[in-house]
Amino acid sequence: MKDHGAISGIAKAYGSYVASEPDQGYDVTLVIDMNAITGKPEAVIQNLQLFKANLIGGVFDHFFSNLLKTGSRPLDPFRFDLRGDTSVFILPGTDRVTVVYSLDFKERVDRAVARVFLQEFVDARRTLGAAPPCAFGPNPPPELKVFGVTEPAGNLGFLTFSVLKSHIDRDKKDKVIAVLQVFRNYLQYHIKCSKSYFHSRMRLRVAALISVLNRAKMDPLVEGTKRTITGRTFTRAA
Repeated sequence: MKDHGAISGIAKAYGSYVASEPDQGYDVTLVIDMNAITGKPEAVIQNLQLFKANLIGGVFDHFFSNLLKTGSRPLDPFRFDLRGDTSVFILPGTDRVTVVYSLDFKERVDRAVARVFLQEFVDARRTLGAAPPCAFGPNPPPELKVFGVTEPAGNLGFLTFSVLKSHIDRDKKDKVIAVLQVFRNYLQYHIKCSKSYFHSRMRLRVAALISVLNRAKMDPLVEGTKRTITGRTFTRAA
């Protein structure tokens, strides 16, 4: 990723904080002079916690910036692993950059929820005319042939975004990059929210059933009383 915009993304985000020579065994070292920070350090802290997002954003910025250059030749396709279960394929073209996510989840429930969510994600795009074309399925898209990926990988599936020039011009590029670089986290967030909603609904349903059962219980009879067919009690006269 260093040769595909990652280092430039870090330099853009942190500027003078980037050490000229990283520590041994590391690719990037940040040095913050606490005495040079004026005012409250919240802005610096927030920027530091976005280190991974800024690094990944640099890769997207590298390809999107080249797409916007007039007369530029498309860059070579690039792949990197975002996580152990998520790979990102970037395929530049003359009029668009195709971004493909190879997604998977370890838990069976997460896979089921993600599959439904991604399909709804694709269907919702049909009502948004200006949104990037989006596709999802278990089979890899034809563009991945350059990486030798032609058969299903046994994962959840492949999600494809086709980002056109119109989507990233006129100061829209940074917003698109911010969305794409955290898409995996966005998906995981909605999976967890869905599971929380399912659990809350199940708890409410169980509580309602227990309430029905409690109402169906009959009070114990006092000695000498009888019960009618309707459930009412009476005391037989002597």
